[in-house]
Amino acid sequence: MFLLKQALLQKNGSEVMSEKVFLKLANRVFKLGDSLVGRISPETFMLMMRAMLAQQLWYQIQAIDSFKYLFLHRELLNKSYEVNNRLFMAKAGVKLNDYYKIAFYLLSQAAKEPPNSVIRYSMTSLYSHLSPTVSDETITQFLKLVGLPFGQFSGYLKPFEVLDSNAAELYQETPFKSKPIIVEKDGLIIFNAGLCVLGLRSIVIEVLRSDKEFTKRFGDDMEAYIGERLRMTASVVYSMPELNKVIPIKVGQIADYVVADEGRVLVFESKSIIPNVLMKCAFDPVHLAKMLRQSFLHGVDQGQETVYKLACTGRFANSRARIVVVTLDDFFICGGDYISDYLDQGLEDVLVRKYGGLPVPMSNVLFMTLRDLNILTEWLRDKPANAIFDFFDELERKQQDAGGMRFSVSQHIDEQIAGQVMGAVGMQDAVSQSEEEMAYLLQQNIAIRRTQRVQDFMAAFSQFQYRLLTAFS
Repeated sequence: MFLLKQALLQKNGSEVMSEKVFLKLANRVFKLGDSLVGRISPETFMLMMRAMLAQQLWYQIQAIDSFKYLFLHRELLNKSYEVNNRLFMAKAGVKLNDYYKIAFYLLSQAAKEPPNSVIRYSMTSLYSHLSPTVSDETITQFLKLVGLPFGQFSGYLKPFEVLDSNAAELYQETPFKSKPIIVEKDGLIIFNAGLCVLGLRSIVIEVLRSDKEFTKRFGDDMEAYIGERLRMTASVVYSMPELNKVIPIKVGQIADYVVADEGRVLVFESKSIIPNVLMKCAFDPVHLAKMLRQSFLHGVDQGQETVYKLACTGRFANSRARIVVVTLDDFFICGGDYISDYLDQGLEDVLVRKYGGLPVPMSNVLFMTLRDLNILTEWLRDKPANAIFDFFDELERKQQDAGGMRFSVSQHIDEQIAGQVMGAVGMQDAVSQSEEEMAYLLQQNIAIRRTQRVQDFMAAFSQFQYRLLTAFS
């Protein structure tokens, strides 16, 4: 990978070299790897690879995928809109719907440009397109949330300063993702179009998820959403209340959904979680396992307990089971084998002691994102009930093959079925809502501009500029 990056990032583009030169460089890189890898354990090396992959792929997300990500979040937040809106308004000073209106407007500008380009956007254009349908106060509060004047970035970046030589810092995302816009009196400077797209898509959840009540409520909404998606397929789906009627052991906990076929069971556990900065960049096994234990790894325990209880019933006894933990965002951990081998080697022993054996082999534990589940369930809609089991069986075979192993189920989804699924899967209502809002916004403001005198517009714009500058002072 190092050699590939060096070959592609030369001054004049890709480096053209003969086979002899390539082999010479490849051997030098290989020998360099020997001296570096020998200093760290295999576990740490694999976790460092995960951290590097998470960082690199974050910057390579396509603009269309960021739009879908934002639409999916809006779809989920709309399920408890009133209370979510009050919380976001209290924390950010902007209504949720207004945030999405302005965010989609700016994203439509940034997404048109190459990811590494710099965009200077006139404040006059911004104001004329948004105001007066979007109030001056709302525009100001939005810009305070996502941007800063250039002179204030030094103070903003001060808490992110690392005084010692911390290797994990190499894998951290840039703090500019939360402030991707420079705000000036006469315009906005988007200093990296790709970073702006990535930043705007995640700010809402980052603002809201610090509230414990939101976390519980959002988790319930995501759990219900997963049930809706699973029931769109031909599979037989059991919810938690339905399982409680047939499971004889009433104490403890069970997973959210079970999909059953003859002799096969899929246990789905919803975890509405997003990896924080440390979860993405940490590569110390003990430290990372400790951070993941209460949420991410807890899903494995819930799945194991569910299968253990199902084995006590006549209907599900002797079934071959698999656990699927569904997260909101990618943790770049594909399955249970990765956890046992590199992250938490004692987890399997804990489960064996707890259940007298391992109800589900760790090789049959998978982690996938909600986006992955959307694509999978859409792909399954015209397929028989056993297709979901066959898909996961094939994924397991690929994962065990040296050439087919991936860090993430998302990579398998993209390679195998994503190309067969088109459109805004699982987020149609949010897309329609956004389209209607943007159409209304533009139509209303165009109608107003036709009758508004130039001097009246300039007077209103000057007042807005003053409000904006005062807000940052």
